[in-house]
Amino acid sequence: MLGWLDTLERRPSRPELVQEVTRCLAVTVARERDQADLKAMLAVMAEELAEFPADVLRAELRSWARREKWWPTLAELRERCERAMRLRKSLRLHCERAVAAQVAA
Repeated sequence: MLGWLDTLERRPSRPELVQEVTRCLAVTVARERDQADLKAMLAVMAEELAEFPADVLRAELRSWARREKWWPTLAELRERCERAMRLRKSLRLHCERAVAAQVAA
């Protein structure tokens, strides 16, 4: 009954993740970085953010790009994604309780 919630948990592919991080960084400002530094930063961000579902990452990265001037830090992105996941877990819990109550009735 809650299969639609399970589909939201899909993890992004590495290319999908790198594309979203790159998109965010392309429209925000940062200190000057050389190519090797930028490549290393993208690799670390992709690795560290891969635990979050694709739609959460997409929403948080795009939200950042729309509202902020400066590049996000990894900690800032993780904090936003973790907040979104807490909301999602709460939604799942409430839906599961509602389904259990219907089944029990």
